Amino acid sequence: GTGLEPHPEIAVDVSSISFGDSIGINETVLRYVNIQNIGLEDLEAELTLGLSDNSPFSMDIDELSLGYNESETVTLSFTNEDDNIARDTLFIASNDLYNNLISVPLQANSHTGPVWYIATTGSDETGDGSEELPFATIQHGIDASSDGDTVLVMPGIFEGFYFNPNNYE
Repeated sequence: GTGLEPHPEIAVDVSSISFGDSIGINETVLRYVNIQNIGLEDLEAELTLGLSDNSPFSMDIDELSLGYNESETVTLSFTNEDDNIARDTLFIASNDLYNNLISVPLQANSHTGPVWYIATTGSDETGDGSEELPFATIQHGIDASSDGDTVLVMPGIFEGFYFNPNNYE
């Protein structure tokens, strides 16, 4: 033998899950997580959501038992009730000796508002902030925006300063 003790070993096929950015009100989106036992002993796992009953996410199972090379797919769901950004964490606690707690971040509606475009070729008088008719000044884009919106500034010199898009995310 190898001198190694047989033990359960968990394998999860994702490191984070996005449910999308533009989910309609009352629309439900499903995502899937495959959990596999690649160890030689039975794997026992318990799944919980960090926000428990307050989570905007749900799942179809909360515990599983897997023999050698068995796997199970967990279905996670999110229903957009209010267009707010939703975040939680799926915790998978198992009897894997070396990886007994796996955290999988969950998010939905990470972008809830429109994108306002700013360009040196735009106009604050005739522009509507769209890609085709951008605003001319950053301030006009900020004034038009609200929480959840994105103000996208194209490269150029705006009112005495140079905007380098490589310095921003």
